[in-house]
Amino acid sequence: MKWPFFILISILVASCGGETDVDNSAENISKEALVFAVMGRYRDNQDPFGRGVQMVANEVNVAGGIGGRPIELVFRKSDCSSTIAKFEAENLLQQYPNLIGVTGPECSGAGASVSAVMGAENIPIVAYTTSSPSLSVADTFYRLQASDLAIIGGFVQSMLLEKDRDNDGRLSLSIIYGDDPFNAGLGQGIVDGFRQAGGEIISEVPYPDGTLVDFTEYLQTMFAPNGEMVYPDIIAIMGFEKEIANITLQIPQIAENMPNFPVYTSGLDQTVLTDGSPDIVKNAVTLTPNGAFSPIVFPYLDSFLNEFNRIWQTEETAEDSAQGYDAMMLHVLALLQAHELGQIDVTTSSVADIRQGILDNLTDVSRGVNDFEKEGDQPNTAYIKPFEFAKALAALKAGHDINYNGASGYIDFDKLGDINYGAFFLQVPVRSGESFTVKNLSLNCFGPPECTL
Repeated sequence: MKWPFFILISILVASCGGETDVDNSAENISKEALVFAVMGRYRDNQDPFGRGVQMVANEVNVAGGIGGRPIELVFRKSDCSSTIAKFEAENLLQQYPNLIGVTGPECSGAGASVSAVMGAENIPIVAYTTSSPSLSVADTFYRLQASDLAIIGGFVQSMLLEKDRDNDGRLSLSIIYGDDPFNAGLGQGIVDGFRQAGGEIISEVPYPDGTLVDFTEYLQTMFAPNGEMVYPDIIAIMGFEKEIANITLQIPQIAENMPNFPVYTSGLDQTVLTDGSPDIVKNAVTLTPNGAFSPIVFPYLDSFLNEFNRIWQTEETAEDSAQGYDAMMLHVLALLQAHELGQIDVTTSSVADIRQGILDNLTDVSRGVNDFEKEGDQPNTAYIKPFEFAKALAALKAGHDINYNGASGYIDFDKLGDINYGAFFLQVPVRSGESFTVKNLSLNCFGPPECTL
């Protein structure tokens, strides 16, 4: 896809189930239970992620559990707080010394805290919305969110599709980003990736995160780093929704003679899209990392959401529920495989050995080869989709391998515990006079930076 003149890229910073009463009291957990913790936004199963996890526990228990032992869940609210997550993780270990796995948490800071506490006890973690590259360790930490490195690869690849305005064979970039860890990490990563691809950085401008409304000073530095106006081929903005909106609206005030150009955003505040908005906003192309429910990358999401909404009587459309389901299913399939292959016996093995059994099989049940196999590619492999725990059990008893491809995508863990794939959702305005409609496109990335529209 080619865009004329300039490009602005902005990133926002981004029968199973039915309701089950949750009692987190340690004395109410059966001594026969296999205990998993669920860490996220709620202290119960009333959010999409928790409900997805609960569906797996119900599905396994209806099938008779694992080795005759039922699954029981303990819910803890960690939010996105590293402090709260650390406190809750430490309390979990004190209350439940027989804990064998954790689903969640969300957010990189919380993920790092939980990983430090649980990792010291060799407890497997399958997390979501945790994208920091520092979490690519794979000792005990696995995640269903592409690393920021994969996101950065997708954005750099999309930049490389664009046209060199000056026809000198070299794309140029000016970038402004918040100085918080997430946005700064994305911004600096894009700068590094762009340079490695042969691009030229005109300006790199961090701004204070969280309180700024007037970006005049920072935009003047971005467009006139040496006192004279310089228009690059590409402009990138890393920030939160309101910041992106303010920056986008203020750019025409600083760069008055800049031609109209397409705008890439991921989370531009839609309240700025009014009839009086400047063309830089009306031409916005929204690019949302890992928010595209592409049938290429997420082939089972629609059918999963249909079943999820039927069971819970909701109208859920986000993928938190799918990630909750997949995180828990990967835990139980890894545990099931370890038990059925005789690596452990869930009725007699120690808690430490059961934890290790899960860790030894997490990558294997996802196949971990990043080749996105389809059913039938390997004759001795049973391809397991959501709601097929019973099929996985039968396959293992018959001596077959299993490969789980989930509701949230083709899950193939690499050696660092990352999925290393993603999809970017592009909403492209098509203008007709003063009005415009939106065209939807998907940028699919398998092992970024290999991305295709």
